[in-house]
Amino acid sequence: MIRGGYGISYLVRTTNVYNFPVAQANQLAPANSFVAAGSLATGAPTPNPVQLPPTGVITNPPNQSYTYIPMDLPQGYVESWNIALQRALPSNFTLEAAYVGNHGVNVPTSNNININASRTPGSGSAGRPLNLLFGRTADTNEPYNAHSYYDSLQIKLNRRFSNGLMLTTAYALGKSIDFNASTTGGNFNNIVFAANRGPADWDRRHIFTQSYVYELPFGPGKRWAQSGASNWLLGGWQLNGLWTWETGLPLDIAISNASLNAPANINRPNVNGPVQVFGNIGPGQLYFDTASFSAPPPNTFGSTGRNVLHGPRLFEVDFSVFRRFRVKERTSLEFRAESFNLSNTPHFDRPDTNFSDAAFGQVTTARGNQSVQVNENRQLQFSLRLMF
Repeated sequence: MIRGGYGISYLVRTTNVYNFPVAQANQLAPANSFVAAGSLATGAPTPNPVQLPPTGVITNPPNQSYTYIPMDLPQGYVESWNIALQRALPSNFTLEAAYVGNHGVNVPTSNNININASRTPGSGSAGRPLNLLFGRTADTNEPYNAHSYYDSLQIKLNRRFSNGLMLTTAYALGKSIDFNASTTGGNFNNIVFAANRGPADWDRRHIFTQSYVYELPFGPGKRWAQSGASNWLLGGWQLNGLWTWETGLPLDIAISNASLNAPANINRPNVNGPVQVFGNIGPGQLYFDTASFSAPPPNTFGSTGRNVLHGPRLFEVDFSVFRRFRVKERTSLEFRAESFNLSNTPHFDRPDTNFSDAAFGQVTTARGNQSVQVNENRQLQFSLRLMF
């Protein structure tokens, strides 16, 4: 069977921050800390409107940073598509291979473009466009709506639940590319904007998961131990598991932008050849070969691209054992023993990626309980569930 689909999803337009007069902040301060600023009975105080000068032009202090919303801010949307080949196999198995992709157009990001970033390496504040026009040296930011791209091969081998067994096997080979940048030391590369393009910060190239539910073949209605002492000992047991393997998240190699002397622009070091990944973990141990990088000459950009390496891999096993006891005809009690990250495999943070740091290239910390996908430390829990 061949299936396919295509759709467009429009993103919700952000309306909580806009330019005057759409939105204007008013602060209602009480006379002191012991009295209220007002009451609902008397109604809200009259707002104080912005006092515009007769010329209609607001003079901004040159050292004050601003963020503004363009009047023609584009509407973001995502195009999604897939085509899949599915086939039924013997023993209740099904196999599916699919190409899945999407393309984000003008997707809002958490970063801003600094339209007053210096446009010439080595020029300092003199290279800021608004400084040349108006003597303005501070940052002027506007929201950044970017394009994104995702393409993947997704393969699934499933077994429908029958004879007490269900299996789900999934593998994805994918790549996500966007223009968002999180490098320390500035905003974007506002001079060579194409340098901001690279693997997305959340890109994981390979993801494999294996899950299963298995009811042991003992007890009433099963193959063996349908009654007697053997049923009491072996009947009603169920095993469940989820295995997860994932390649690491991207590494964005950074360097201080001080030698670039182009305010509000990022910089990266030079790369001097192939970079060997050692995979070592711990202080003083190099995860990758830092000797492959060097500082660029003053007033120049480094040659390293965005997110060119990947960090430590991820592996986790979640496992549980259930047993159901029948109390009455319509009442049963279920014992549940569940473990998360059963092997207590550590999940490490990415190595230090700042060329200017003493710990550059070293993984010095393990991840805390911050992931929504996995449990960082082994957890065990036991419970009883009454069903009636």
